[in-house]
Amino acid sequence: MNTALHASPPTESKQRAQNERDLSIQLPREEELRNLSLAQRLALRVALHLIVRTRHTAQDRAEDAHRNAERIRVLQQYEAARLAGAASRQVL
Repeated sequence: MNTALHASPPTESKQRAQNERDLSIQLPREEELRNLSLAQRLALRVALHLIVRTRHTAQDRAEDAHRNAERIRVLQQYEAARLAGAASRQVL
């Protein structure tokens, strides 16, 4: 049994490079979906579920990394200001 799912031809918008790579999903056309076997439909459903779950996990990690970088930046600014204030007090 041939279980290969054939993708539709790529479009120009999907070929262009982006600064942030998004996860684009191109589903089979309606007539292609009707011709899928039960096993193929189940495999497609599982794959889509995993893709969506992975996308959310990746976004959560990226947001966590951004928040951590922002915290470190604020702490560095605070520490620099504190040290500058302490240095000026020692001079007096």
